[in-house]
Amino acid sequence: MKQIFLLLIGFFGYFHCHSQDLSQNYTPIFLKSEIPSGVLETYNKRKADINKLYVSDKIEKEDRDFLSSSAAYYLQRSFQGGQIYYNDTISNYVNKLADKILEKEPILRKEINIYLTKFDIPNATTFVDGTIFFNITLFDWLTSEDQIVFILCHEISHYKLKHSLKQIEYNLSLSKKKKNITEEDELEQYLKSLSFSRTQELEADKAGLEMYQKLGYDPQEALKTMDILEKINIDKNEKEVNLYSFLKIDSLNKRKMEKDSLFLINSTKIDTNKMAVEAIMDTLKAISMDTISKSTPVQITLNGNEKTPNDSTTTKTTKKKRSYYNWINTITTKTDTSKIDVTVTERKEEQEDLSTHPDTKERKDSLERFLLLDSIKHQNKQSVSLQSFNYLKEVIRFELINNYQKRLKYRTTLYEGIVLKEDYPKNLFIEEMLVKSLYWLNYYKNNKSISYNNFEVSNDDSTVFSRYLIDFQDIYNYDYTLSRQGLQYIEEANNRFPNSENINLYLGKMYLLNDDKEKGKAILNNYLKNHPNGQFTIHVESILKNLNP
Repeated sequence: MKQIFLLLIGFFGYFHCHSQDLSQNYTPIFLKSEIPSGVLETYNKRKADINKLYVSDKIEKEDRDFLSSSAAYYLQRSFQGGQIYYNDTISNYVNKLADKILEKEPILRKEINIYLTKFDIPNATTFVDGTIFFNITLFDWLTSEDQIVFILCHEISHYKLKHSLKQIEYNLSLSKKKKNITEEDELEQYLKSLSFSRTQELEADKAGLEMYQKLGYDPQEALKTMDILEKINIDKNEKEVNLYSFLKIDSLNKRKMEKDSLFLINSTKIDTNKMAVEAIMDTLKAISMDTISKSTPVQITLNGNEKTPNDSTTTKTTKKKRSYYNWINTITTKTDTSKIDVTVTERKEEQEDLSTHPDTKERKDSLERFLLLDSIKHQNKQSVSLQSFNYLKEVIRFELINNYQKRLKYRTTLYEGIVLKEDYPKNLFIEEMLVKSLYWLNYYKNNKSISYNNFEVSNDDSTVFSRYLIDFQDIYNYDYTLSRQGLQYIEEANNRFPNSENINLYLGKMYLLNDDKEKGKAILNNYLKNHPNGQFTIHVESILKNLNP
């Protein structure tokens, strides 16, 4: 066990987040204290514990083994994949809120384990074993401590009401009603399963609100949470970014780029109708399922953005499996898609049928009706720490940029960095993130290896972020503008922060990328002179060695 502990320490590093002067710099969270015992649990132990939770006369042993294997594998992969925060300031804050929520239910509190995660989707997820993942991307959306408490109450209610188990039992009951299941039957069962899930969400909303109110929190903040969940699927970015101004592209070049870009658009025939239908079909294909009895997510989520953790490589089964994915493939080959686009895209109720969650307006209306009938009055509750909430909201902005950069989401890093720099113009961390993003975007362009899998997309052309992406693409496609202006920005950043090893390194590499080897070598040699035992000394020595074989 000690060897495993040491191995994990080496893998994760040390999570730490102390109070920092964000006006000058930021150090990303790293692990400092002991890893929680639950994280070190072996796959077999976790699987055995979860298996016991699925004991029911409605669930056969084979199905129980499949579900517990899937859940254990997903949790194990999450815990050991570097996506979870442990014992840091943000996690401790959220867990203090949970302590307050369950102060009168100590046994339940021991069963609930809450972890802050680095996952991109703004969501919270509850697993059958009481594990709750709270994504920091969701925290970033919220505007008050009350809203965090309401979400925790909602997720805890899922666990208390045993929704995961009930969902599985319901799905299995559907699959046993017919012996010979057709593709149409399979779709009907799947839609019924989604409908049952939406009912559970309304139950968790109601139970969570009741728990929330008894703590004395403001019910209006719970309703505001629903408004936020509605916006999550649109676009959080509200601040326009002038990329031309940031990169100091003069108005003449800007007009020329826009003209060339317009020519390309007008000279290219795009079948938008076909693209819309293909997008819908891709969305449907993404809702994967094996058999209806084994397709239920082993986690219940807040906002319907879940991914089923089932992985066929982790289970042994001899049963032939069908899939909703295959069914969609079948109808796309048999159906004239040009005739179905109106019925699919223009009927909101059909879109809702394919969701595990009710429409947020319906959820909000349900909460408002409950509040009218309820006699519990709002009290002046004692906040865990308003100062902590406000500080951690800012910390998360920095953490998100760090996470985007690590996931190669350089356009998003660039956008968020420009926005954050307006609030923290002298922050070294932000400057280094901007420099790295500009370098790597140029690197991929020069090597023609950029992939749209690593590029971020926006679902709505009218959003602030989508307009930023359009501007970026115009600049990216136009000759050497991005490399020339990117180099100029990095040079200026180096002048502002001459002692930054990161900026020194990337300035030298940027010159090499632009085929100015002599200038690049001079800067890298200067790095070695100033930082003989620096963070990147070995890397720089290797670069120079390759330049001078």
